[in-house]
Amino acid sequence: MSAGILEPEKPQPVVKDVAAAYLQERGKPMPGPEHAYCQLNLGSEFKKSKGFVALSELNLELEGRRTVPDICLYTQEEWNSIRHQTWVTLPPRIAVEIISPSQTIEEMTGKINDLLAAGVPSVWLLLPFARVITIFQKDAPLISATSGVLTDPATGISVNVDEVFG
Repeated sequence: MSAGILEPEKPQPVVKDVAAAYLQERGKPMPGPEHAYCQLNLGSEFKKSKGFVALSELNLELEGRRTVPDICLYTQEEWNSIRHQTWVTLPPRIAVEIISPSQTIEEMTGKINDLLAAGVPSVWLLLPFARVITIFQKDAPLISATSGVLTDPATGISVNVDEVFG
């Protein structure tokens, strides 16, 4: 190839079933608009907490299992140590899962238990259709809220539930 001459781009493969490809790549169904809305709003609420960094759709590899939570929360120092990793092996302070209509509570419970067993102190589950956030912690009672301020006992981070669901 000589200078100044560009070769045509190679055509990208056509994915006929985008939802199936997403499921295969990330291990979860493709999110819908309500899921995306809650995810962005919760990330905005987390951003108000000084000293923490919220990361969306982060690739985690914890105890040999790969998963992609909707949001992970790390301290600023932890963020500085993981920022160039493709698959992060450091458990986040908080992992968030937002249930999609095609997922079951049993499926989400399995993910939550795996995250807790891998050392994640708090796992949050959002149910957009019910407008509820539940915090799961190892060997602790569940904490749920449908409005007002919800505070995570492990990190002290508080979010306004009404702002998350709009």
